[in-house]
Amino acid sequence: KSYKPCPTSSVTTVHGMSGGGPDVGHSLQQGGGDELGGSSVGRTGKGEKKKEKLHSDKGEAEVDETLLRHNPWLAQIPLLTPKMCEPLAEPNLASVTAHIAKHWPSDFCWSSCFEPSFLAALMHEGYLPTAHGPVDGPVEYILLPKLHQERCIVLFDDLKVSRSARSKSHNYQLSVDTAFDEVVEKCLVQHGESWLHPPIIDSFKHLFRSGGTGQVKMHSIEVTHEGKLVAGELGYSVGKTYCSLSGFTAKGGSGSVQCLGLALLLHERGFDFWDLGMGMEYKLKMGARQVSRADFLQMLRASRDLVCNQLSLKATNASCFLVPRFRIGSYVRVRTPHGKVGRLADLQVGVVTGHCGVHFKVRLHDSTDTKECIILPVQQLDDVCTEDVAQRREHTREDGSVVISGLPGLPLLVRRAPGWTRCRRAPGKRDAGASKKTRVGDDKTAGTGSDADMQEAATPSCAQADHDAQHLSLGAGNGQQRHAAGGESDRTAATVRPVDQTTGQESDDARWNRRKGHHIQWNAGALRRRQMRLVLFQLLTKREERQNLSKRAARTLKKLRINSARQDMKRGEGGVVRLGLCS
Repeated sequence: KSYKPCPTSSVTTVHGMSGGGPDVGHSLQQGGGDELGGSSVGRTGKGEKKKEKLHSDKGEAEVDETLLRHNPWLAQIPLLTPKMCEPLAEPNLASVTAHIAKHWPSDFCWSSCFEPSFLAALMHEGYLPTAHGPVDGPVEYILLPKLHQERCIVLFDDLKVSRSARSKSHNYQLSVDTAFDEVVEKCLVQHGESWLHPPIIDSFKHLFRSGGTGQVKMHSIEVTHEGKLVAGELGYSVGKTYCSLSGFTAKGGSGSVQCLGLALLLHERGFDFWDLGMGMEYKLKMGARQVSRADFLQMLRASRDLVCNQLSLKATNASCFLVPRFRIGSYVRVRTPHGKVGRLADLQVGVVTGHCGVHFKVRLHDSTDTKECIILPVQQLDDVCTEDVAQRREHTREDGSVVISGLPGLPLLVRRAPGWTRCRRAPGKRDAGASKKTRVGDDKTAGTGSDADMQEAATPSCAQADHDAQHLSLGAGNGQQRHAAGGESDRTAATVRPVDQTTGQESDDARWNRRKGHHIQWNAGALRRRQMRLVLFQLLTKREERQNLSKRAARTLKKLRINSARQDMKRGEGGVVRLGLCS
């Protein structure tokens, strides 16, 4: 029942592969381009391009025999046919793939069929479909499924995210399955047709628009900057495995954001690993590794039939994936019970020591073995500092001025009532030099009113507030990093200042909103430091009781106690510990 395309070419059958030498297959491998945009496979044959004919005009067997006669080099590599995908086929595609993986010393096979269902069956078995042409014969292009001898894959726990990619990610938007045709066109513009010839593109588009076949689904990844598509790639998913086909970049740094953002998105959606095809240097720097063909097929079979979350994504700031919620060194509290954490509240505090994709490596602060770490998702972690200073409300006085209260010991933010004349303190010996400096955003003319004004006592300048806000938003004292979703708007508000079109100066409302944001961030950083001192004091005290305190921790505990005593003496509170209110 098995189909033999040509009686004289037994090398094209699966059981006769040993009769063909590996030289032709090796030359194809050397001439074949990378899946992510390489050069086209070298071909033989002569003559002008012939129009492609449907398989209905000639039988499938006759088409393959004609291709073999006009292209003798095809006799040196295995032939795959759609008949191998039939339920009672013997041999079927799975057994053929297992035989090829074990005995075939090269990468390529060939076929004359570009049916979407056949391509989906090849992807399900681990082949990476590529096209080649023009060739001599009844069809213009042929299919060259590639089964790498060594496959480059990414296990998300080994992913390496660079700092430059994290910092650049705020400027890009990441989306999935929103511009498939445009990504295809961009890939063709950057790499040429290469292996993306019209028949295989049509099959990819059919699979994408139809929603895939079984567990095989086509995807497009898009990265935009200011509304323009600057990076993207084509790929497909097989169960919980994702494979990249081809990609492009049109702006420096956007390719790294696209690759790393996609990797973290795949990990968040529950994928097992990411197949990158051929190994290259930039892939290895990202944390990829090379695995043998047999190991790759074993991993694929274990995950290809599993159900995974949908990969589709609307335009989202890439920093939401690349910038972690907790930085290394942050103190966190385990939100849900864990086997190694225990039930006591003091045992649920830990320190983030590393990132494993979108997960966090946490070292329990009070565990007996201080080097023992557990890997937890972000859903099971919470910040040790629970109070949010950003929830403070504005209060309006009887005179019409607006006040935003701050923490004890920190200044208030006051917006004067309209029509008030600004009062300046007489310069003393200590602040005579400081009074000569003009703060950013203040009126240059003395005696003129300003509707947005900060209280003079112990209030930083706007330039200093910008610096403090940028520093405190990263959580000084705890290593806590501001969530990326809200960071973009804050950064834009701090750098872009609306200007009144009539006067050419910053409007009073814009100045008030800017200073209010600075004030909230400044108080949030101070509140975090106060809460962290209280948490550290409790943790170190309990470790001191168990005589499990290092020299460095002992010095820290001593400083905390001295600082607490000084603050208590200033406030006249006696021996009451007011550590939570220390500046």
